Amino acid sequence: MRNAVTSFVKFTAAGLRASYDRGGLCPLHVKAVLACPAESLVLDVARSVLASHGKDLTAEVQRVAIGRTPIDAWQATIDALGMQGVTAQQLFNESEPLLKAKCKL
Repeated sequence: MRNAVTSFVKFTAAGLRASYDRGGLCPLHVKAVLACPAESLVLDVARSVLASHGKDLTAEVQRVAIGRTPIDAWQATIDALGMQGVTAQQLFNESEPLLKAKCKL
């Protein structure tokens, strides 16, 4: 369990860093998001995004996505679920506002 939590924290931190580098989050937002429980935050956001595409977040999807950068994790999710007509960048773009909304100052 500890390894899974560590991987989700790394996944979330990588996403935050990428978003911050693109100007998507200010340092105060980063602090707010880091104050949220990383594992449940990432899982909730992933569930919401996948549900909007008629898919479920399975244990297998979680396993293949853990420890990857956000774009790579979304691509692994697409591959694992056999999703068509959507890109990893699209899923990332859908997830970012949800991430911000879940953890605000």
